[in-house]
Order: sequence, then structure tokens, then C-alpha cells
Amino acid sequence: SIERILKNYHLLILDMVPSQVLSAALSMGMNIILFKQPAHFINKKTYGDLANRVYIVSNFDELDHLLKLFSEKVLENKSSVEFDKKYLSWNSELLDILG
Repeated sequence: SIERILKNYHLLILDMVPSQVLSAALSMGMNIILFKQPAHFINKKTYGDLANRVYIVSNFDELDHLLKLFSEKVLENKSSVEFDKKYLSWNSELLDILG
């Protein structure tokens, strides 16, 4: 399962949403960097919640900066009990936040 693979990592970088990998990583409390291209759509109503839970970058300079922080072990973990309760509960789907 994807959870079995992800448990060996401390950071996940994705460039597409939604995905089973994103759902699993969110539920595991992982640090996530979402490389958002202009064509990606994220629900404007829930963008703030997602930005509080994952790092969202739109260029390689921002990505490089976060990777540097991660390598220095100073990248803040953005896991959030509030986010989990709101979007990862049995009555809500991850798709609600993405589009």
C-alpha cells in the first residue's frame, strides 16, 4: 500500500492534485510541498486551509528554499488536527478542498 511506502519518508513533493498519494500523505501527517503550476485548480474557498496544511510553491526558487530548510532540519511541520477533522473525516472528501 502507499502508506507502507510513505512511512519511510519525511517529505513529499507533488506536482499534481488530487491523488491517492496526497490523500495518504495528508492522513499520515507528512510534510508536503505542492508544486502548483498556473493551470492547476485549487478551490478558492478552501485554498487558505490547504496552504495552512501544505507548502504551496509556484516556482523553482521557492522549491529550492524549502528543500534547503528541509535539509537543514528546520522546515516546520504543517500537520494540523483542525485540517484533518475538517477534510479527512468520514463525511468529507479530499476533493472538497481541491476543486
